[in-house]
Amino acid sequence: MTPRFPVLIAVALAVAFWLTLIFGEPSAFAQPDDPGDDPVAGAAQLQQEQPVLTIETSGSITAGIPAVFTATVTIDQDTYTYTWAFGDGSTAQGRVTPHIFQNAGNFRVGVIAVRNDERLEASVDIFVSEDSILPVGIEGLECDDTGPVEANNPVQLIASVARGRPVSYSWTLGYPGSPRLDGAVVTHRYPAPGHYRATVTARNPMFNQSNTCTTDIVVLDETIAGLDFTWVGTPRLGVPLQFEVKKDRGTRVSFEWFFGDGGHEFSERPQHSFQRLGFYEVTVVASNSRNTLRRTRTLMVVPPPPRVISGSNNGPKPVNTLLTANVSVEREDLITAFTWRWGDGTPPDITSVPVASHQYASAGVYGIHVIARNDGGAATHSQIAYIGNGSPLSTLLITHNFSSDLMASVGQPVTLTAIFSPPLPNAKYEDYEYLWDWGDRTSDRSRTPTLGHAYRYSNNFVVQVAATRTVTADTPLHLYGATVVLVAPNIHLPLLARNSWFTAASPFDRPSAPTPTSSPTPEATETSELVETEEPPATSVEAPSPSPSPVEETPSPLPPPVAETPSPTPTTTAINPTPIPPTAPPTPTETELPTPTATPTQTPVEGGTIPPLPG
Repeated sequence: MTPRFPVLIAVALAVAFWLTLIFGEPSAFAQPDDPGDDPVAGAAQLQQEQPVLTIETSGSITAGIPAVFTATVTIDQDTYTYTWAFGDGSTAQGRVTPHIFQNAGNFRVGVIAVRNDERLEASVDIFVSEDSILPVGIEGLECDDTGPVEANNPVQLIASVARGRPVSYSWTLGYPGSPRLDGAVVTHRYPAPGHYRATVTARNPMFNQSNTCTTDIVVLDETIAGLDFTWVGTPRLGVPLQFEVKKDRGTRVSFEWFFGDGGHEFSERPQHSFQRLGFYEVTVVASNSRNTLRRTRTLMVVPPPPRVISGSNNGPKPVNTLLTANVSVEREDLITAFTWRWGDGTPPDITSVPVASHQYASAGVYGIHVIARNDGGAATHSQIAYIGNGSPLSTLLITHNFSSDLMASVGQPVTLTAIFSPPLPNAKYEDYEYLWDWGDRTSDRSRTPTLGHAYRYSNNFVVQVAATRTVTADTPLHLYGATVVLVAPNIHLPLLARNSWFTAASPFDRPSAPTPTSSPTPEATETSELVETEEPPATSVEAPSPSPSPVEETPSPLPPPVAETPSPTPTTTAINPTPIPPTAPPTPTETELPTPTATPTQTPVEGGTIPPLPG
């Protein structure tokens, strides 16, 4: 039995050898596979490479001396925001931040880094030593900044020493005219983008030391914000319009304009003329290296305001007979409406052409007021209509000096001047005495042809003046003139032409009759809310005689005057709620204004503010 046992062992070993060669080593001796051969295992290993947050300090820390703390993330550290807690109740922001511990002891300093939903935390335990009273020379001066930063935004400059006492710090900021700042940590706003080199000087007078350190600050363009623009004046057809851009912040900004009519310009304050009426969308695009903003506004281009050149009517006319009035305006094709106020209490007429007709029911002298309007504004014209009697020979032309081209206002002094038209070669203004009928039941006398008057309530007044010769001369004994004064309530006058109520019947439509010879006591009538209660007559003030420019025309002979027919009592409209108490008419020392029977021709007066008068 013994010789056969070694043989069996040898056979078993041979079989094991061949099995090893065929099937590999047994699992008990197997080595781990290379993870690089397995894609899933490799991805898991890469996923495990997470960013790590650490804290660095500026060496030993002493109470009362600035220490600098720096947070570092192993991956994309500038994409995080950092919040610090120093263990003494104070906090700070930023990746690099200085801090001064007021007391000695052990503190745990922590920082949190946040990026979107990702949050990293780190902390370090530090020991703050007692403040030494012995002077120590400066060693290990370092400086840093919290840039890059946008222009006009704060950046911190930080200086520290590893050792040193006492130490003072002084900073120069790296551009001409910049201030000098003192302190280990200072804050400054750079006004323009660029690269700046700030230098800090640390001084220790006990050791006569003066060490310096520099840091380079990168200042970026300031992000554009609060972009807007406006224009100066009213956008009018064919008139250059000035645009002005506004912004709350932003540096080195370029502006590109699109005017909505194909126009295009690069400028901060462009001018542009629109050649068609209508609405335009104007856009400005502001750009710099940080961002781009766009602002669009809509404007409406309107025509120039109308200008009335002249006007006239075919009066005098009998009662209940059509009277036709007309005006002449520039660019009649741009006028949207003509409003005609006839001065007899009837509602105004609105036409699209500069001609209108009206039939008066009573004899009298009426003031016609015409308003021509378009989208750009309004202009007015006044003229006088004589109904039921002949018109006076208008040898005197009355002009007025309103503060507005539209009308006068209640309480506003109105100065009227009587001018010889046509001129009288041998006449002098001082040779005449002037009797003024203001159309508001008041009258005045003057020895000069210029006189002022303030109306106490709003209405459409016909002013008449009669001049009587006081010095013997080869000139007419009597001269006459008239005009229309439209008095509005005390509101901003140019706005009246576009108000909706201005196109309806108003207190301006009541006739102004000549002063009657007797003073009956009429019943209280309703007037507009805009009409003020009539007060006692205003005091008139004489003014010096004018020097009018002569007009070469042939004077007309004066026929004998006849008594003038009073105009009818003013009527009442539905919008007139406030009564005006009447006042007794003044007792004139002369007769009322006479009316000659002759019917002279009319001469338009340029400008629209002086009404055309017969003669």
